Amino acid sequence: MSDDGVVRPEPGTVAGLRLSFIMAMDAKMMSEYSRDLLWRSPAIVAYRNFRSACLERTANGIPPYTAMPRDLRQLAAEAKMDTPDEDAAFARDLLVRTAVPAAPSTFWNAYRRTLVRAAKHDPDLNAVLVQMLPAMPGLAFEASEDLWLDILEDCDTLDSLVGPAASKTTVENATAWLQRFIGRDGGDDADDNGETYFRKGRLHGRKLPGLVERMAPRLLAERDTGARLTLCDRRGADVALIDLWLGLGLRLDDPTDDFEVDLPGWLRRESRRDLTASAGDPRIRPALLREFVRMTTASDGDKLGPLVRRVAAAPGLRDVVGEWLAATAEVTVSTDPAGLNQALDTWVNLDYEAIAGINPGN
Repeated sequence: MSDDGVVRPEPGTVAGLRLSFIMAMDAKMMSEYSRDLLWRSPAIVAYRNFRSACLERTANGIPPYTAMPRDLRQLAAEAKMDTPDEDAAFARDLLVRTAVPAAPSTFWNAYRRTLVRAAKHDPDLNAVLVQMLPAMPGLAFEASEDLWLDILEDCDTLDSLVGPAASKTTVENATAWLQRFIGRDGGDDADDNGETYFRKGRLHGRKLPGLVERMAPRLLAERDTGARLTLCDRRGADVALIDLWLGLGLRLDDPTDDFEVDLPGWLRRESRRDLTASAGDPRIRPALLREFVRMTTASDGDKLGPLVRRVAAAPGLRDVVGEWLAATAEVTVSTDPAGLNQALDTWVNLDYEAIAGINPGN
């Protein structure tokens, strides 16, 4: 018996041959198989056989294919089995299969309506859904995160993260859940060397900040028992999420040696946090300054002024820009020719508008 409770048939037996046949089919062949079953047998038999085939495939490591929800719905309708009870029963059987988190985003979009109906009919499904971390390969990480949170919202699953901790329907430790969710491997989550964004850093989607704010009462209650989050353990860390966490008064683990922030990613966002909380934390501020210095060094001459203006527009970063200007001024009056040339290039490419009001007197 497998870890998910599925009995594996012996090779060479009728059941074993049937499993081999099912496992050999691709998505298009599975859709044809569903139609063939309906043509050869009564609708209820066809539905049950196809339902079993879908579950056996996922139990043996093949993720659900995009058209599977449609194929199942069509057979269920013919068999008069398209009911909330059956939706919930199939979801309970399917979601525990280890291959399901590897399903593509197209499957989740296709299955979404049925899954929502099942979860609303059987709230106990939320206990399964909240523990899932679908990867959704082929979809950008931010988009995969937003899609999954949208589905959980539609299913009312997120209520288990924001409700009172004493409720039997809530997740026992919301901070631990958030740590797992933030660390999930999802979307296009590996580079050519197999290094995941969990180690490299990545920006989170537009849905997560709102969820964290909704979870704040639970998170603050858990903070008082010592709970804290690890966000500063990678290169290219999402500084907006760090800033939100600190701004809510929550505890954060100390940065690791690899910690760097992703200021370019923060700049690309249409709506940007002011980073006041991050710049005010002595553990985070040095990383902000290091990344800003790196950006200015890599910036072409005529782009330097606009870059400084955009960064300095954030209240939390004006003093960081001021530190950089003070350091540049110090180098300017030094006797190091190489440093002097670089500093002069910096001053030439800045303008009064870029530095007005920042670090007066330098």
